[in-house]
Amino acid sequence: MTPIVYTPTVGTRVRDLQPRLSRDRAASTCRPSIAAASARCFATRRRDETRVVVVTDNEAILGLGDQGVGGMGIAIGKLALYSAGAGIHPLAGLPLDLDVGTDNPRLLEDPLYLGVRQRRLRGAAYDSLLDELVEAIAEVFPGALVQWEDFANENAFRVLERYRKRLLSFDDDIQARVR
Repeated sequence: MTPIVYTPTVGTRVRDLQPRLSRDRAASTCRPSIAAASARCFATRRRDETRVVVVTDNEAILGLGDQGVGGMGIAIGKLALYSAGAGIHPLAGLPLDLDVGTDNPRLLEDPLYLGVRQRRLRGAAYDSLLDELVEAIAEVFPGALVQWEDFANENAFRVLERYRKRLLSFDDDIQARVR
């Protein structure tokens, strides 16, 4: 089932769907609105309803690289694996696409690009945004598992180390390599 549910199907959809998205269907979270977006999104769910949260910042998508907000399909595809492989009800998963900009010049030049049209947030500002997101997740879904998905190596190890004691969390892309 994995080749049907996830690789390469999800990667193909992410690559092909980005140019077809329309602005009125965009849903992403960026710095100016993370608190409001989180409140709206989280308010629609009961505390005990969400068991898995898959968070991506879209920087290292399935060998495709930086896909900006077009990487949301990765989080959705990963949740499909939880349903197919672990029997977790699809409504018990929450995909989160953290829009921190993109360093992909093709996307930055595309007038139809839906994401924040700026270079990728880095350093203390990036960490502060993640701190805010983690605090919201921990408060609203204290028992949920958080999977950090497709973060670039320069952030992935640091993000996992920073939050693994705060939230039940993991990153399958790097922990499979760390023994």
